Amino acid sequence: MSDEIIQHYTEAQDEENRLARGIGQWEFLRTLAILSPYLGRPQTVVDVGGGTGVYALWLAGHGHDVHVVDLVPHHVQLLQEKARARSLVLGSASVGDALSLSFPDQFADLVLLMGPLYHMTKEDHRLKALRECARIVKPGGRVLCSVISRFASMLAGFRNGRFDDPEFERVVDGALRDGQHRNPLRRSSHLGSAFFHRPSDLRGEMERAGLVCEKIAGIETPIAIIKQLDDWVDNKGRMYELARKYAQLVEEDEALLGASFHLLGVGRRP
Repeated sequence: MSDEIIQHYTEAQDEENRLARGIGQWEFLRTLAILSPYLGRPQTVVDVGGGTGVYALWLAGHGHDVHVVDLVPHHVQLLQEKARARSLVLGSASVGDALSLSFPDQFADLVLLMGPLYHMTKEDHRLKALRECARIVKPGGRVLCSVISRFASMLAGFRNGRFDDPEFERVVDGALRDGQHRNPLRRSSHLGSAFFHRPSDLRGEMERAGLVCEKIAGIETPIAIIKQLDDWVDNKGRMYELARKYAQLVEEDEALLGASFHLLGVGRRP
């Protein structure tokens, strides 16, 4: 599995720019909106699966002591280059696995797990990663973890006109059936092997890992199904402000959670 992930992010997925445009930028801005209330004073933050540092560098720029771990060596290299170019100091940046973190117990005030869970197709691996995050966060500290919604591929298929590809239809059917997403098109930038969560799946896994699930929020919310959102985000006009307003109002509504591309769980260590 780790070889597939490294190959995907090194050769196919442009993770460096994914959150800088269109629906990806909406995901980034909405994630910051949900994350920001948990920051407050400067904190020690561990970003597990931090990629090329989109969130880590933002946090470092706001005075936090950020430590990044990522499975992909290319990501860590890019992160270090970007930090130097912006004159930002990171606590550390290293290649590592979410299943076995090198930090001591109760090291961090806040832990981000913003991607690794959806690459883990086995529940015991997801629970192990969550338990590692719970181990390294201080009592009362939070673990924020993002997952892909069970319905994401179906929604994306209609939003982006993907159903003219019969293979894509089979991918969607598999994910809806049991949450196991498989992409047989190895050269495609579409996500490879993954697990897509229902909100109840995420809540249950967080609780079994020893965390108190304080909230689950839809990151993009159903507003993201509207294709015109990409232009609203780029233009930052009235429709963008309305989208922000209503996304915040409905982000925790249980009836709408599944109709978001990503979910964000907030867990507290007792």
